Amino acid sequence: MINSGIKVMVPAIAAAAMLLGACGSDGGSALAAEEPVPAAEDAPQPDPTTTTLPTTEPPATTEPPATTEPTDAPVFTAQDAIDVVKAIGQAYNTFDADLFLSVTAEDFLFVDERGTADRSTQASYFPALREGSHQGERTGDLVVIGEDPFVVAEDVVVTANFYPPEGRVGTSTYTLTVENGELKVLEHRWTGDLL
Repeated sequence: MINSGIKVMVPAIAAAAMLLGACGSDGGSALAAEEPVPAAEDAPQPDPTTTTLPTTEPPATTEPPATTEPTDAPVFTAQDAIDVVKAIGQAYNTFDADLFLSVTAEDFLFVDERGTADRSTQASYFPALREGSHQGERTGDLVVIGEDPFVVAEDVVVTANFYPPEGRVGTSTYTLTVENGELKVLEHRWTGDLL
């Protein structure tokens, strides 16, 4: 391109200048009146064999973060979770409301297709379970899913004198939590035949 003394502007700057009314009546720019902008072919070209990345200043050094004091919080294992689930099963099968209360969290919920029952409501059912000879029998292995919180599932056949002879078949899924430093059952969810 031949530079004939006409002031050349980058298109975006020219458009902005026109919008702001900075262009004179001759099409020139009041913004670029002092120095002509070099034509694109006159501008220095980057070396295609190198790449220049933008640089940033490293963050100012600060004091290292204070270390937190180690906690005495217990670390629970999958076996601990299994032990808690076995204990709640024992509580149901021996009609032991005290054991049930000792392994369930304050906010415990039993959930099935009929709705939910909180901890005290569930514990109040133990005399009826005893009267009905209610028993749950695991039909497979306990399956531990994840950790913190642990979720433990088991397939169960529940028998009672008020159920058909084949019993009720389903899956109990237990979500565990840590409460006052102890692993507890937060939720017992039953899916399967209506209990």
